[in-house]
Amino acid sequence: MNKIPFWGVALCLLVSCKKEGVDLLPKATQEGKNTAGFLADGKAFTPNKGGGFVSGTNPVNGYREKTKIGTVLAVSFSDRRGQRQEGLGIRLLNVRQPGTYVLEEQQTIILANQSPGYLVYYSDLIDREAVFYSGPGDPATVTITRLDTINNIVSGTFEAVPRENGGSRTVQITKGRFDVKYDRK
Repeated sequence: MNKIPFWGVALCLLVSCKKEGVDLLPKATQEGKNTAGFLADGKAFTPNKGGGFVSGTNPVNGYREKTKIGTVLAVSFSDRRGQRQEGLGIRLLNVRQPGTYVLEEQQTIILANQSPGYLVYYSDLIDREAVFYSGPGDPATVTITRLDTINNIVSGTFEAVPRENGGSRTVQITKGRFDVKYDRK
């Protein structure tokens, strides 16, 4: 039996394999590399171009700030290539050490820094006006794996099924990870 065709076919299959889903996400690191990614309904998202909605002009942003209601730790990731608008933000309150945090309170964006912790996802790939939030009945789980307040690094993982603001649609957010060097405000 000739083994060359078998190995030739196997090699062609390996070379032509297209990365999909989780394979497109950055590795989970804890070094402040400003990387992030997640799957939204199974489709890989990685930040690319232009300002997140948390702060700054980079596709991966974060900050830590003392407010009247406690210390806010926030990260955001965005993709604004061409006309595309997609991103995710996480806001946590009073995180002092690594651990798992469940975000299930009703968000109140209009209260700015007095709002509880939440996860928000937006994508014009779904609908130009669609914004999805974690909240009661639609919690997000965020696990902080590193919080370095000296070097301003926060790393972790997250999962959520946020619900459309004022609607019934949801988005399955899985395999989320981030490694952010944040600003101190």
